[in-house]
Amino acid sequence: WVLGHWRASSHSCGYTGTRTRSLLCRGHLGSVGRSDMCAPDSGVLADGPVTLVEPCNRFACNAFYVQVGPWGPCSKKCGGGVSTRELTCIRRATGVPTTMMACDADAAARGEALPAATKKCNTQSCEQYFFKTGPWD
Repeated sequence: WVLGHWRASSHSCGYTGTRTRSLLCRGHLGSVGRSDMCAPDSGVLADGPVTLVEPCNRFACNAFYVQVGPWGPCSKKCGGGVSTRELTCIRRATGVPTTMMACDADAAARGEALPAATKKCNTQSCEQYFFKTGPWD
């Protein structure tokens, strides 16, 4: 038996998501055979690949929100720096923080993007001043 990789979920939220992967009976030369040739006592009977299905992403769309922290200081005074802020994904029903992946999937299902965690700052060029000395007149 050869077990395939899980494919992407059919839905990113909404209680109906499923994902699938294949289970193949593969002969020693790589050909796909009948399931009774791999393990007659396995209880799996099929003339070709078997598709395994399991539920996934079973939560309400818009079930999460992103709590946005304040922008931090710029990494440079001039010449282009970066400012960052903390993003926290919160489960709307419980108020408990969870992974950003949940908020990302939820936003994607609504066709939205997450708020930015970084931004450019102090992009003006750095002017350099110097003194030039010369003879006294």
